[in-house]
Amino acid sequence: MQKLQKYERHPDYLFVRDNKKVISTYLHDLFNVSLMNELFTRRLHVKVISKSGFLWEEYLKGQIRQHYSEEYLIFCEELDPKEHMPQYDLIISDSHVELPSKTKVLVWHVPPTKRDFSQLGEIIEARKV
Repeated sequence: MQKLQKYERHPDYLFVRDNKKVISTYLHDLFNVSLMNELFTRRLHVKVISKSGFLWEEYLKGQIRQHYSEEYLIFCEELDPKEHMPQYDLIISDSHVELPSKTKVLVWHVPPTKRDFSQLGEIIEARKV
């Protein structure tokens, strides 16, 4: 509001005086959306793929959630990864996965080991910087 008050008396910005409340609301909303978008893109987007089946995928997601909150990573739930461009930064799988994209793939043990979680932790830490 202080910045808008500064400009409302300027001859080239007379419209600010009549629209100050609307402009400030719009700028506030724009700032909030920008912050939310930044937080969303900073998270690691993970896709879990398993040849062992859906239950292993859910088990693995539960294990990961015990170590990392949604503040650090978010799971992608798309049905078919070939439908469109990948919406994830990392794939965690129980077997090697061939991809045309340059998406990083971590092959994990069942159940996950300390080494598996340390690899994931390194990737998350690298993203924080």
